[in-house]
Amino acid sequence: MITTLLAVALTACGQIRSGENTAEPAKNEILREGWSQLKTEGYQIAYPEGWQLDQSGVAGTTFILFGRSATEGKFRENINLLIQDLRGYNMDMDQYVKISEEQIAAMVTNGSLLESKRLNERNVQCHMVIYAGEQGGRNLKWKQFYRISGEKAYVLTFTGTQDTYDDLIETADEIMNSFYLGN
Repeated sequence: MITTLLAVALTACGQIRSGENTAEPAKNEILREGWSQLKTEGYQIAYPEGWQLDQSGVAGTTFILFGRSATEGKFRENINLLIQDLRGYNMDMDQYVKISEEQIAAMVTNGSLLESKRLNERNVQCHMVIYAGEQGGRNLKWKQFYRISGEKAYVLTFTGTQDTYDDLIETADEIMNSFYLGN
């Protein structure tokens, strides 16, 4: 059921753009020095040195990029991608966003939706949601981008603690903005 799938995105925790109509990235999106790139047939993303890539599929994710190294008891900020199969649901972006926002309210303790807006870049539509709350005994803040392409939903999520979110969001945005569907 779609409710279960969306719940994984909340616990696992770019503008999701498409390379489908673009021969190459814009000049300012060329891989930065010191950055690595994960490139598959379906998507690509770049990330800075020091971020750790995990493609184990934990919690249903396609990948997780972890920030600072693990320190006992410290939360590791991360960016992850969840790809959800929507076959048979006949779901559009409005319905997907509505379900997601309802789940944020239901599943995140003391959750508050801080921002929710539709974005359109290069004629590619996605939806951004920022919310905060408690999960796993921690005060966290999330930034998610939703994109529906074909019969799949792509959920790209940055998760940080409420204390460190503002310090990390610029780097997280750079990483998330490097994400493209296609190759």
